[in-house]
Amino acid sequence: MKVSVVIPTYNGEKKIRETLEALSAQDHSEYEIIVVNDGSTDQTEKIIKELQKEISQLRIVTQENQGPGRARNRGVEEAKGEIIAFTDDDCVPERKWLRKITEMFKEDKKIGIIGGTYLPDQKENTWIDRWQRSNTNIFMESGLGKKIHFFETNNMAIRKDIFKEVGGFNLLFGGKEGSEDIDLNYKVLKKGYHLILSPEARLKHKHKENLKGLLKRAHIAGSGDAMFMLINPEKKTFRPYQSFITPILALRRTMEQRRGIKKREILPFYLLNLLTMTTIQAAKITKSIKLKKPELILYRVDKNLRE
Repeated sequence: MKVSVVIPTYNGEKKIRETLEALSAQDHSEYEIIVVNDGSTDQTEKIIKELQKEISQLRIVTQENQGPGRARNRGVEEAKGEIIAFTDDDCVPERKWLRKITEMFKEDKKIGIIGGTYLPDQKENTWIDRWQRSNTNIFMESGLGKKIHFFETNNMAIRKDIFKEVGGFNLLFGGKEGSEDIDLNYKVLKKGYHLILSPEARLKHKHKENLKGLLKRAHIAGSGDAMFMLINPEKKTFRPYQSFITPILALRRTMEQRRGIKKREILPFYLLNLLTMTTIQAAKITKSIKLKKPELILYRVDKNLRE
């Protein structure tokens, strides 16, 4: 069963080499790597073309900058595999990642998406890095042995025919909103397919970012939440008081993290949770107004995507 690994990249010159070298060492028997260069203005394309001399299964597709959703759709169009595995240019998969994230497709035709788990990157040790590792641990613990609601596109695989059946990534999300991955998962579930977690499909997600980058991602997530509710109105939950209880929600998340952190980290973690949650709320409000749907401000996304 041939697999196509699709990676969108924009100005990824500092990180994509490690990703591609890790992918070239996979123990899967038959696969190709498709990098969609989404209008990079740095040395990304040059680096990829140099690596093509060493990595025979590596292909590159270049397009104008259109955002990761369009880039992934383009990658699938070019793919020759029956299975599409998605990851990002800041991820480093283990040697067995590709095999583990695809092997269960052979067992059940009703499996639509398989997602993996994450390894902590212990090299980075700032407050933000430790906070992100803690959130990753919460995700992994909540997913093991339970029904998964959605997987992120940095570590998931989908049957190509199912991807096409549901229309791929919805381009209404554009290039500045997140949640297109949540929308894709939801469309797959609505068609009656299953989402399966493969705990051994592990990779490192090297976030290496400062507070500005963290808040930028939070803004993208909040904007995507508004768009997701517009497209899927049945998956919004009436929460008119959401903005007012953000400090309480931040405290609850910090309490979830407390088992894996030191006492002196509780306050910084709480502040990071409060900042990101507030940014998400602000972005959702701003996007709702831009969409001329201010009533969306009174709702939150129900991320339990199952009916």
